[in-house]
Amino acid sequence: DLDLEGHRDWTALDWYYEGCRLADENEIDAAVEAFRLCLINEPSNPTYHFHLADVLYRQNKPDAAIERFYICVELDHDFLEAWVQLGCLLNETGQVRAALEAFTVALDRHPDYPDAHFHLAELLERAKRHEEAIEHWESYLTFDQRGPWAEIARQRLGMSAE
Repeated sequence: DLDLEGHRDWTALDWYYEGCRLADENEIDAAVEAFRLCLINEPSNPTYHFHLADVLYRQNKPDAAIERFYICVELDHDFLEAWVQLGCLLNETGQVRAALEAFTVALDRHPDYPDAHFHLAELLERAKRHEEAIEHWESYLTFDQRGPWAEIARQRLGMSAE
């Protein structure tokens, strides 16, 4: 639980920093409380909703996290990371069509965002839409040539070419 003593005059930003600190220290329940307290003062700040969504996910509450990510993109249609995280969670919870939409919106807004290409390609591969996935694997590799995700992309391209 969060100790409110001595913090009654904290601003939304104070609570936000406290929530980030608590999340970094893996004190997830307290971080959720801190982000909720910052949102009481600034309910229309998409960044605060984004961080609350993250800790709700870490609390194993994917539906609550999805709802917060939706609030992020409602408040800021160009919040790229929120669109991608929303897509990942929707995909994870079996809402493939909605996930596809979220990734598509992310790429419509920022066509050069590698993470969106990667996750969309993965979704398309799982849906057995290999030909569509190829474009996104190739796009991903134009931005990232090294590391585990690049290796996955290269492997998938090899599998798709067969």
